[in-house]
Amino acid sequence: MTFRDAACIAAVVLALAAPSDVRANWESVEAALENDRFAHASFLPFDGDSNFTNGARVSWWHEGDEAFWHLRRVVGLYSSLTDCTGACTAQTGYSVTHAMYTPDSLQVSHVRLDDQPYVGLLSIDFLVEVRRPTSLHSLALQAGFMGPATGAQLLQEGIHKATGKTRPKGWSNQLKFEPNVGLSYSYQQMREIIGDLFYVIPTVGGSIGTRSVFGSIGASVRIGGGDALSLSPLVPSTLGNGNPFLFAGGDIRGIVYQLPLDGNLIRDPVHSVESNPLIYTLRLGAAAKICGLKLRYTYHVWGEQFDKSSSVNDKKDDWETLAVELPL
Repeated sequence: MTFRDAACIAAVVLALAAPSDVRANWESVEAALENDRFAHASFLPFDGDSNFTNGARVSWWHEGDEAFWHLRRVVGLYSSLTDCTGACTAQTGYSVTHAMYTPDSLQVSHVRLDDQPYVGLLSIDFLVEVRRPTSLHSLALQAGFMGPATGAQLLQEGIHKATGKTRPKGWSNQLKFEPNVGLSYSYQQMREIIGDLFYVIPTVGGSIGTRSVFGSIGASVRIGGGDALSLSPLVPSTLGNGNPFLFAGGDIRGIVYQLPLDGNLIRDPVHSVESNPLIYTLRLGAAAKICGLKLRYTYHVWGEQFDKSSSVNDKKDDWETLAVELPL
């Protein structure tokens, strides 16, 4: 499958899934960019990368299920399972995500058995939120694929050429084409500690599918922002009254299978490394509303996901997310 074929398939899926009156129903659009060099480019080797290299996501959101008349039964079932009664709202959306992963060193053309495989991932997600004043259920149904058809090689080589950086040499070893499906879930319970100023938010979640299988438990703290619950890892940062806030948190993940580390699941993998069964994740950031736009910055740190004893960089992986949400 070529990149052009993949683009055509994605366009058809979106056309079939889109509601008939987008302009009347959509509530907001969010664009997010993730990269491992936003804040610390000068601290990495010139030819280096940090495993998770780059990600881009565009999301469309609507409060209620009217925009998804053909999926209303799914939303209704999910709402009933989470006892959506009283002061409860449902929120639905679509998200298109592209992600790119590379080893630490881009100047090695052969497979390094002790380092991250090359791969691109592309997915279209159907997202559902069930929100109460102090709790949030988030569900994501994911469908996509990985491999050369994602265009990750062309994208990275083009960016490196345009910015005068060294051309990456190992994309001939990238993981093969393979479809991905998955289901992710997160539940948060907000606990008010000091009025509208300080909150503690315990979180549990997990994912099952061909992209990852894991369970997680953790917590976040938030300073400011009023009483809007705003820290879902699957959805944009709803600011409620628009007040700015700071947040920090983390979780522990028990991992059974994780792309791209464990390689192709259906086909014989070109390259794989054994992912660690238990890792930690940390995040720190801020959100604010400026000139009608909701802005969010997040700094992520993930503990050692596989044995990096021979790698050139830190054993942890870190990257930043910049997100802009435009209410419609």
